[in-house]
Amino acid sequence: MLTVYTYKDYAKSYTELIEILKHFSKSDLAKIPKNIIFKYIKYRDINYVFSYNPKLSLKSQNVSKLTKILIANLYIDYFTTETEYKNIQDSDF
Repeated sequence: MLTVYTYKDYAKSYTELIEILKHFSKSDLAKIPKNIIFKYIKYRDINYVFSYNPKLSLKSQNVSKLTKILIANLYIDYFTTETEYKNIQDSDF
């Protein structure tokens, strides 16, 4: 079944993602293009409050599925090695 996410879903996920990115090292943040991060900031839900604790799992903090998808996409696009990227492309998801 295909899930369709709304603008509000994305806005809340961007808010969650920004909070999570605050815990990335400067070197890891530098791997993500600034225009991508600025998009998250621009389109976030400024009324949604989310606190992230890096000592706890994403699951225990009620991070949305969409935010987890966005994190996975960031990982694939900016953190994987060429071999990992090829393995992902060749997988049968």
